[in-house]
Amino acid sequence: MTYRTTKTTEDLTWQNLRENFFIGSIMVDGKEVHVDKLSEAIANGTMDALVEDCAKEYHNGSKHEVYKSMLRRLSSQLTNMNKRSFIPHKDIEMKRYNILNEYATKGRLATEHDAQAAAGKTRASYWQWSMEDINALELTDLRTICSVYDNMRSKKSKEPDVIAQYPDFMARLDRVSEIRSNALRLSKQKKIELPDTLAAKLAKGSATTLSAAEIAQLAELVKALNK
Repeated sequence: MTYRTTKTTEDLTWQNLRENFFIGSIMVDGKEVHVDKLSEAIANGTMDALVEDCAKEYHNGSKHEVYKSMLRRLSSQLTNMNKRSFIPHKDIEMKRYNILNEYATKGRLATEHDAQAAAGKTRASYWQWSMEDINALELTDLRTICSVYDNMRSKKSKEPDVIAQYPDFMARLDRVSEIRSNALRLSKQKKIELPDTLAAKLAKGSATTLSAAEIAQLAELVKALNK
């Protein structure tokens, strides 16, 4: 089994990124101004510097491993947020998650080639990926998961004689299919947000009255989750 680390420096933890790079609104000269220090930190290279420091401290200089660790931590953070019935300023928390997830995903993809070169190997075609490669897929990397799945399905359909030479192919395809289903479900959950007013009522834990509009919203959410 491959050991998968989620080790990062304190500067790259969710709590510290939230405290150090504010996202929200402030009043300036009596006017409300939106501030997004996290996006600014990405644009001006501050985040890149934090990643580089983390790579040197914990990952033998590999920024690729840092991005992978960030994505695993973000996946856990999203799971924890989804378990909670009410999160203050959820729209801002989801924005922070999406910004970091996009940043780490782009970083991981950009450093993939260098990571492979450092390991002294070239990535095999998707349909040839081993079970270890498949199990290492991140649920947040839906694009790669779908690419692997589609390539394996295409190879199976177009060249069954070749596939017949790989006894473990169907087991690998079944595993990719399972990961793809979980990734699609996660992607759908990320897009579903419970309005704060409705979430507050449901979080009370006691009898409450919902308006017709809130009942309709709740019905739509339940319908979306059951698709």
